[in-house]
Amino acid sequence: MNANETTSLTIKQYLPNKAHKYGVKIFKVCGNRVYTWDFKIYEGTLRKNRKNLPIQVTKAKLKKGEIIAKESQDGILVLNWKDNRNVLILSTKQRN
Repeated sequence: MNANETTSLTIKQYLPNKAHKYGVKIFKVCGNRVYTWDFKIYEGTLRKNRKNLPIQVTKAKLKKGEIIAKESQDGILVLNWKDNRNVLILSTKQRN
């Protein structure tokens, strides 16, 4: 895909302070001209009412700082972490 192409994304983030309210955050490390050396896509969080999420993770009663996670056979991890509120994360990349 090049810069002139458009596509439909299923991973969108609500950005209330921006002129275009929905989009994807991308953090880039650029050279002094036009080269991009590295980039990361901001992953955001997950809504607890999304289909096919493990109930034992989404409905868990956690205390601040506790984490519960479950990994599918395909290597997709659903993680619930309690901060001031519950934060759900969906990931395919994790490290021990």
